[in-house]
Amino acid sequence: MPKKIKLFQIIAGLLIINFAGFFLRYFELDTYFILLGFRYHFSLLFSILLILSYIDFKSVKEMFFSPLKQKFIGFILFLLFPLLFIPLDIFILNKFDLADQDYFFELVLSSIVDFPVYLVWNTLQFFMLFIFLKTIITLPKYIFIKASLLVILLFFYEIIPLENYFDYSSYNYRSAIHLVIGGLLAGLFFSGLKNIYLFTLSLFTILWINVLIFGSSTKAVVNILLASQYSSWEGIIKLTKGLSIFIQPAHLFLVLIISLFLFRKNKNKSIA
Repeated sequence: MPKKIKLFQIIAGLLIINFAGFFLRYFELDTYFILLGFRYHFSLLFSILLILSYIDFKSVKEMFFSPLKQKFIGFILFLLFPLLFIPLDIFILNKFDLADQDYFFELVLSSIVDFPVYLVWNTLQFFMLFIFLKTIITLPKYIFIKASLLVILLFFYEIIPLENYFDYSSYNYRSAIHLVIGGLLAGLFFSGLKNIYLFTLSLFTILWINVLIFGSSTKAVVNILLASQYSSWEGIIKLTKGLSIFIQPAHLFLVLIISLFLFRKNKNKSIA
């Protein structure tokens, strides 16, 4: 039977990951790598290595052979529902342009066609995240809160400024907001879905669509979720600078609220 990991070991592991990740960024090194198409973020790969001796491999085996208890297509489609509001809002506000035609055909259409490929290339690291959370969180109480906090802390170094530490006017609040909402989504999907495949499919799909539509200036995000040859992506819909700060996280926030509603409604029965 595997040993139970202690709180101080979790804290020490998170500190090691954040110190190492910060220095990777400081020396302008990537915090991820791509091998045979598969994406591996440093935080997820290193977190698994740190808890390797604590993993219950029998339980992990059961994760991959656990059948879905309910159809999930409706759930995924319902999570995409907020996308209907955003184009309508920005059309009314008339503060957007469509992506350049060359990029539209080169990246957008190819990304949609290649969605299953991008999903497969990211499955291993999303599996790592699920296994990490399952190994760390052993008690059923406050799973959502604990899982969300762990995910945010795993990637916390990504939002630490490398210079002008006290200049809050130039701080990238957008990345910080995305990390917090993304962490909450990961924690909610982990606590509510309970199935490693549905967790991976749901979380990846939402993040992938968000970046594809609204873009990202973060090289790691674009390379991991979309194409590896781009350093940034403006998105299908190019919003004005002031509007983009609110619309993109608003999409993720709407998905979070809808998911909370669905899980609350189904609290007496598992969705997956």
